[in-house]
Amino acid sequence: GAPLNMDDKGDYEFLIPLNPTTKLKPFVDRYFVKYYCPIKNDKTPDLCLNQYAFLHTNKLFMLGLSNEHEIIKNQLKIEKISFDCLSKGNSLEVKGKKKRGGFKVHSNSKLCQITCAGGVEFTLSGVIDGFVIEINERVIQEPDLLLKYPETKGYLAIVNSGLYIQKIVNSLTPEEEYLKKYPRTK
Repeated sequence: GAPLNMDDKGDYEFLIPLNPTTKLKPFVDRYFVKYYCPIKNDKTPDLCLNQYAFLHTNKLFMLGLSNEHEIIKNQLKIEKISFDCLSKGNSLEVKGKKKRGGFKVHSNSKLCQITCAGGVEFTLSGVIDGFVIEINERVIQEPDLLLKYPETKGYLAIVNSGLYIQKIVNSLTPEEEYLKKYPRTK
């Protein structure tokens, strides 16, 4: 091709100079709509057991513990994260472009069990109805990820809710409303 002549404005007048100090929003803030599921236990009403279901632009949900959950808030030492109650010993097999397969989960069914130091156990619910298409194996191997990065690397599972997204979203609390009730101190 012809040598590039910078004197010729042509298409180059539309170039926008990049500022290396410009910071992008974190990945989760750019590609997810944040929803929360406030959970209270009748036996221990003072415990905060809130979880989140973040909706990605690809219509899949990322599930995990909110920053206000007892485990995160008190930085409890996690000894084990087990999805045995969900998998019942079977391996997760998801196939195809539409992510068929996975483990069926309901908003009130068990997703996983987290055992903390001293034998304290937390059973987490599925929060939404759908199929678990990915379990975060890394958080099983490195439970501290859940404590350090609860809303990013420390997610628990990815769920495909199928065609019921609007119904699910209506059952959850949007971030703005949630933060009014549970303000962040950071």
